Amino acid sequence: GVVMLTELLRQLSEQQPSWDCAAGSTAESAVAALQLAEERTLLLLAERRTLEAMAAELRSLGNGAARLRAELVGYLEEGIPKIYEADGRELAGTALEPARTAAPSAMASLLDALRSDAAEARRTAVSLESTSSVGEAASGLVQVKEAKAAELELAHRALLAARKDASDALSAAIATPDCTKVAPTARLMSASLRALSILQG
Repeated sequence: GVVMLTELLRQLSEQQPSWDCAAGSTAESAVAALQLAEERTLLLLAERRTLEAMAAELRSLGNGAARLRAELVGYLEEGIPKIYEADGRELAGTALEPARTAAPSAMASLLDALRSDAAEARRTAVSLESTSSVGEAASGLVQVKEAKAAELELAHRALLAARKDASDALSAAIATPDCTKVAPTARLMSASLRALSILQG
């Protein structure tokens, strides 16, 4: 249910409805900020899953742990930064120009977070590379996971706030007489946001 509703919201946002009405600009900005908050949360979830898988494998391996540690260092040093740099280029591309225009501060915040995460991943790689044992490497990875868990919690709170802001702005647009063109899309978005709030609290 959550995945389906999130995908529906993404598709509705990508339709780029006409927000040319009294309450439209506020709704457009709120929806764009929500889209960016969703993107940030998805990136953190994907990173957490990868780190958890690597930590589990590192704990289970004996003689092969040194090889895995080298792979982990490579992932942190090159893999994560390249993913975030690619995401940054995508965010700066023409496809997301409406979101950048509608929610410039949210876009700038996301781009800053991507650059910060890429730099942190490289610093962690250097730290892990200097560890003298697999146990130290595993301990270092646990610290990275804990930091990411805290970051994910903050991102989740920001996402919930963005959903509320978008829902309020959409409700205002629906109630505005000159927003009739966007009203059907706004109603679908608003209903999806209410359903997500119920499902995720």
